[in-house]
Amino acid sequence: MESIRAERTIRSQYLPRRWCRVTTGVHLRAEPNDRASVLLAWQEVLPPDARWTHLTAAAIRDWWLPPLPAQVPVLAAHGPDHRMRRAGLVSIRRKRTVPYDIMNGLRVDPASEIIAACARHLSELDLVCVVTAAVRSGACTLAELRQVAAPSDRGMRALRRVLARTDARHESIWEVLLAELHHACGIPVRAQHEVSATDGTFVARGDLWLVGTRRLHEYDGRWHGADRQRRADLRREGRILRAGWTRRGYVADDLLYRAVRILEDADQAIGRTHDPHRIRAWHRLVGRSLFTPSGRTALLRRLGVQEVEPSLVARRALGAA
Repeated sequence: MESIRAERTIRSQYLPRRWCRVTTGVHLRAEPNDRASVLLAWQEVLPPDARWTHLTAAAIRDWWLPPLPAQVPVLAAHGPDHRMRRAGLVSIRRKRTVPYDIMNGLRVDPASEIIAACARHLSELDLVCVVTAAVRSGACTLAELRQVAAPSDRGMRALRRVLARTDARHESIWEVLLAELHHACGIPVRAQHEVSATDGTFVARGDLWLVGTRRLHEYDGRWHGADRQRRADLRREGRILRAGWTRRGYVADDLLYRAVRILEDADQAIGRTHDPHRIRAWHRLVGRSLFTPSGRTALLRRLGVQEVEPSLVARRALGAA
């Protein structure tokens, strides 16, 4: 920490030339190009028991995050003996304090406390993404999170609903969204299902299996468009077809703007009469989430943040858009 202070951080009320302001009285030499530099500088003015939490800590731990608004503040928790009021910072005052982790010099809340803090402000769809990433990373277990969600505090009811359907086998945030779409429309699915030939030979592993069918629904990311990957995908799809299965691949735009097409494919696969009105449940989830401009605005409002143009330093702290 001393090297950070000596070489890159200066506490001053006046902005020296070629230094970048982080917060009142703290500046970094030149513009920061990484999250850690910004947050280490912030720690210079935080109480000694303060630690990063909420979305800030989730970003430090490299969990999957939905698209964050550029104005999102840094979020820190602290004990009852301090008050922190600074522009660009949201502080969470707690009656009790728990031990924190040190990650690259940063004081970071335990995973379960991060999830509990996120549950107070995130929509249900955003929360299931963060919870899935946390459990998949091994930072916490579903059992630990169920204990955290037991009280009747703000956000815990939503967290309990999320935990009931969290599946750590998902391999990307978009796979989580694809599963959530099916859940919202009443279609049972299972993640990372292995398809085998009649002789038991492994054929493929699919993102989502529509339970009771021979259909896989999968998320096709940008990398699937590369020539080499495309050839591999075609060979894989051929093996799936020869085994008597079919697959449908979808992209982010399908999930966000053409979801009724996915519902129609699923209805056909499970032999259910297609009713496009079922997609309204998914539209409600997405509309409240950070995957839409209205959802990002709503999060800022819940955090008590005015929509002002953020500084470059603020963007680097969370990697916001």
